[in-house]
Amino acid sequence: MLFRSERFDRAKRILGRYARLLDMSGAVSKIGSGFVEELAEQVNKIVKTTNMKVGVVIVDYVKLMADRYAMLKGDKTDSLRTFIRRSPEMLSRQIGLKWNCVVFALHQLSGEANTKAPHAPLNHAMASECKDFGENCQRAFCLGRRDQETGCQRLDASKLREDEPGLDRKSTRLNSSHVKRSRMPS
Repeated sequence: MLFRSERFDRAKRILGRYARLLDMSGAVSKIGSGFVEELAEQVNKIVKTTNMKVGVVIVDYVKLMADRYAMLKGDKTDSLRTFIRRSPEMLSRQIGLKWNCVVFALHQLSGEANTKAPHAPLNHAMASECKDFGENCQRAFCLGRRDQETGCQRLDASKLREDEPGLDRKSTRLNSSHVKRSRMPS
């Protein structure tokens, strides 16, 4: 069985031509406590030094990123929830919109959600530490527990918003829900 650092090194070698893996755990370098701003800064550095185009950024995982930042700031649990809730919007604005790329923000489900049967439906409101984690996400997917007999896992698309990123959601909803309909003359 490979240790986490060995799996990371192996993935880095395999994907190195097509992707950049950035370890922000603090184990390899001193980065990893600066929340979204630090991640955005690291992406900017990679783009400037490699001239790579950013296609996808995957953050694994949001609670740990928020927890490190809250500890650095000396904040309590309420702030942790706020950081988790704000992270999708911050990632979208500071990375996704800036580089015109997709950002996946991975987060864990609550302990209660993890006790559900493998075939049970899941929802993004079942997020660990922060039920409104998915509030600012365009889309949210939940991956269930692996079924021990079949090895299958359920994937639920619990939120699909078709708005354009960066648009004012209230005005978008108003505009799309107040469509003028032409009527046939009677």
